Amino acid sequence: MLLFTRREMAGLYNLGTGESMELKLSSLMFSDRLWICTAVLCVCALAQADDSKPANELSERIKAARQNLDRIYDQLNTDGENGLTLGEFLKRQGPAERSSRDFQVFDFNGDSLISKQELSGIPGVVPLYARGEIPDVFAGIEEHAIASMEISYGWAENPELVIQSNIFATTYLQSLGLNSTQRNQILRQADVNGNLMIDFAEMEGFVKQQLVRRASGVDLHARSGLVVNYSSFLHLDADRDGGISRDEYLSRYYDKELAPGRFQVSDRDGDGTIKLEEFIYPLAFGWNDPINDFLKSDTDLDGELSPEELVEGLPTYLQRIGPFIIPGFDADKNGKLNLWEYRITPVANRVAAWQRVPVDANRNRQIEFAEFAGDESLLLLRRWYFQQFDLDGSGALTPDEYIFKYTPDDAFYALAADDSSFEKLYSSADTSYCGSQAVSPDGKWIAFDGRPAESSFSDTVIYIMAADGTGRRAVCDGSMPTWSADGKYLACSRSGQNSGVWLMKSDGSEPKRISEDGWGAQWSPDGKSIAFTLGAQIALYNVETEAIDVVVGQGGHPYQYIYYNMAWSPDCKRVCFKGRKANDTFELASVSVSGDSPDLKVHYGGELTFDNDAAWSLDGSRIFVSIRNEEKKRSLLYSIAANEENPAPAEVPGQTIDFGTCTSCCWTPDGKSLIVHVRHDALETDLAPIAKTNP
Repeated sequence: MLLFTRREMAGLYNLGTGESMELKLSSLMFSDRLWICTAVLCVCALAQADDSKPANELSERIKAARQNLDRIYDQLNTDGENGLTLGEFLKRQGPAERSSRDFQVFDFNGDSLISKQELSGIPGVVPLYARGEIPDVFAGIEEHAIASMEISYGWAENPELVIQSNIFATTYLQSLGLNSTQRNQILRQADVNGNLMIDFAEMEGFVKQQLVRRASGVDLHARSGLVVNYSSFLHLDADRDGGISRDEYLSRYYDKELAPGRFQVSDRDGDGTIKLEEFIYPLAFGWNDPINDFLKSDTDLDGELSPEELVEGLPTYLQRIGPFIIPGFDADKNGKLNLWEYRITPVANRVAAWQRVPVDANRNRQIEFAEFAGDESLLLLRRWYFQQFDLDGSGALTPDEYIFKYTPDDAFYALAADDSSFEKLYSSADTSYCGSQAVSPDGKWIAFDGRPAESSFSDTVIYIMAADGTGRRAVCDGSMPTWSADGKYLACSRSGQNSGVWLMKSDGSEPKRISEDGWGAQWSPDGKSIAFTLGAQIALYNVETEAIDVVVGQGGHPYQYIYYNMAWSPDCKRVCFKGRKANDTFELASVSVSGDSPDLKVHYGGELTFDNDAAWSLDGSRIFVSIRNEEKKRSLLYSIAANEENPAPAEVPGQTIDFGTCTSCCWTPDGKSLIVHVRHDALETDLAPIAKTNP
């Protein structure tokens, strides 16, 4: 509905010769006699706070700027004709090369003259707050979006049409490739009068909100080309309450020496908080100047930015996306950006936190729009940028089109019991998610579950591989495999229509469901019982008699929920598990499954997050579990004394890992190694190989 082809989008801001560009410029340029009105409108119309206090000061400053502009223009205009020729313009103070570049850049209508209006837009000629109007780079995009919605919703045929607001919001989000989770926010932005209907005027206002405004109606673009540095406002507003307190400003403003004075100037009503309307006041410091940024970055004075000039001229926090800007926004495909092309890029249009690196949440090594968008604000602008970066039109951004964070595939490592080695055994793209590793009793095989990145939990498959990580083969559908004592059988859990606990041969044959409601099966070391959970109960399946007994009922412990991946003690008398209490706190506990009393023991109940997949040491003295290490900012394996009161967890030595989290482990039968599941930290895509230009 709202999507543009790359050719359509390029045409909206193409600076090459052509009728469309001439029409656009002719509609945007104004005569000199309107300059003073334009200068005021460029900034004052956007500064929507109470202007009564400093109005006279601002008016006097603009008047002085007007007089100075007249003087400069008259001094240069030696022939008395309308417009400055190149020869006249070169009489300006400063290097001739710079003046020649400025003449080229600011001759917006291409008549080989610089009008007083065009002169007023050049940084340094008049103060920033008094700049004159220049062409609007987003006008064509806005017009195209409104026209598209007119056609899609039916306003083109019936301008009086009204549409139910929930239908409008849902179809709008669908057209952008988003689900309905953001519908309420869209409804608030679109249905201004709250009558649950959307008319043509509300649609027009909504499009402007989605391109150049916030929901509060504050314009983020001035007609002079200045842009509200809204990303800075968001950064300073740490608690996201819509205002910047003095403490926030002083602690988060980049220049600590200037911060106190600038806060005082910006806090116009003196209430101790800078609201957005105050942040954008012309005499405050909330505006970004992309025109001046462009000129400063153009170090070779050719009127365009090379890839090197672009990146070097960006603030540090935006440099990571610099390599992707020219391929996405170089409309004339000359490998550089002119002023028009630059102004339309996100690095110039700092109305959102473009420095946020999107995350590949579904781990498919690319970024869909839902991952790129971030939030519900300016969605149309975000979608337009997304399509600009999507050079091949695939509907997703690959590493050579945009930077993003991705999580490498899960892996299994072998940690030597004497901490002499920590070596990778296995990882694979078709098991990006894997875990629940279990070593066969003879030590020759490892069973585990896994599934691809773009799949659901119901797609999980049980695999078996050799102990060295080779020779993987699929066994059956299911999760959390567990071996019989003789290694001939497996038990597992399944979800969906075949949910429950299943028993089968180790090759997957002769499957048999032993419980429809059970979950998280764990075979006892002696092979006689299979333990699993029934909600908050623990049940045992007798392998010989096929009977199921609830050995620990709801009243035998204080937990509302018992997690899967329980662990048997080596003597088969106890099972260890993670339990959730009514107050949403968690404990690592064990209960007896061999006597009349549960004999509950709490092994760990600290504030640090811990995993639910525990492992008992072969001698039964310690329990191994993954616990969050706040100092190292990751979870690592810890061992806990099984028979002590309030034991302190001890970090397992040898975990030479600084790239991820150790989530679980199991012992090899000989006690020489722990097989550890590692979930990697998110990584940023590598910029080094990027060399793609516009197709």
